Amino acid sequence: MTSFWVLFKRLFAAFLLFSFFAFSVFCQEESLEESSLEEIEEAVEKVREEYLSKDYTGKSSLLAFSEFENEVIQPDSLDGNRVMIYSIGNKTRRRFFDQQYRLERSEFWEINGARDSRIVRQEYFKYFGNEKKVSVKTVENEKDGESIFYRRDGLVEKIEAFKKVEEKPYITQIRRWKYDKDNRITELSVRTFSYNSEEDTKRRGVSAKAFRYKYNPKNEAGEEIPADVSFYENDILKSVEKYSPVLGSYTQQYFFDHGISVKTWFVKYNRVREVIYQNERVLRVHKFDEEE
Repeated sequence: MTSFWVLFKRLFAAFLLFSFFAFSVFCQEESLEESSLEEIEEAVEKVREEYLSKDYTGKSSLLAFSEFENEVIQPDSLDGNRVMIYSIGNKTRRRFFDQQYRLERSEFWEINGARDSRIVRQEYFKYFGNEKKVSVKTVENEKDGESIFYRRDGLVEKIEAFKKVEEKPYITQIRRWKYDKDNRITELSVRTFSYNSEEDTKRRGVSAKAFRYKYNPKNEAGEEIPADVSFYENDILKSVEKYSPVLGSYTQQYFFDHGISVKTWFVKYNRVREVIYQNERVLRVHKFDEEE
């Protein structure tokens, strides 16, 4: 049975390079134990350069196989670009490289038989000009996906999540990051778009949230003080957390409708005092005993 399964994977991987689903192979009656492709990702990366440096043009794709138990690695060429196929168990991954050996696309397949093979996930990559730095990575499946936008230094600048309706993407959420000169996050904003249903393509509404960070210097003892954090919802301030130079001492204040807010003081990470305000007017003061 094992020999039939290896032959099946060979034939399927070879025919994937030249046509989709146009093959006939022996099927394994019982699926091998599933395991993730990422488990030996490092091993695949080590052999990638070796395979991609060779010219397999005109050679039989079956002759280019590398096998170990139920694992198969096959390099080949398609439309002038390099392709690497990796299989383990019932999972297959096809990786497409451009002329500069940069990864352009990955396809993740589940193969449960000649009539039950499908792509479960795809990844697409764009780069900064001729550089090898990724500018955009898109990951998608049949229903949804997301596009990750990078800065040249590798930091994430934006993530756009989307759903798919009739194969077309419709954005459901946008997350953005801002950084200071030390590459610390100064703001994270999230805009979420709502629809009447999964199949609807017209936006019904949008909500916005934002976290803004103000970094504090170290105290005299050289201790790191957490950043002050302000949280906004639809551009309305909802909460503020501020830290003092004394580690473990800080305040939290939450804002509600009609000018109501609640401010709490902490010392050595313990709550010691709480005041309820209406605008600037004090409505109630409560002090906490150590036992509380």
